[in-house]
Amino acid sequence: MKKIKVGFVGYCPPTRFNVDEARRMIIEAFSMILAENPDTNITLVSGLCNVGSLAIAYEEAVKLGWRTVGIACEKAKEHPHFPVDEKIIVGAEWGDESTAFVSSLDMIVRVGAGKQGRRETEAVKASGRPAFEYELPVLQ
Repeated sequence: MKKIKVGFVGYCPPTRFNVDEARRMIIEAFSMILAENPDTNITLVSGLCNVGSLAIAYEEAVKLGWRTVGIACEKAKEHPHFPVDEKIIVGAEWGDESTAFVSSLDMIVRVGAGKQGRRETEAVKASGRPAFEYELPVLQ
């Protein structure tokens, strides 16, 4: 059976966003990925932390029966972790894990996201891999 790894990047605290809209966007992207990849084992790869839109993406992936992987740096230990199937720690500082994260993916989903997530999305796209991108406004 075919296997693919789907990356996810999005907002984390303290950034505020519409949680319901983020969930809708994530479900839409995941539904399109499922439709385009029938009979495929799918793994969601994100930043390990059980916060913000990452938590929503992990929750939705688990509902679909997808495997979950968290790739993060040592600083992620300061935050709650989603109970992923596989945890990979790379480097000490935020961003040290970006190369490992991007190189592990077959495609990426971006819902909002800060500078690092946008850079990672651009790196995936630059290599010719698909990206599902959604703009999610930041709430004041």
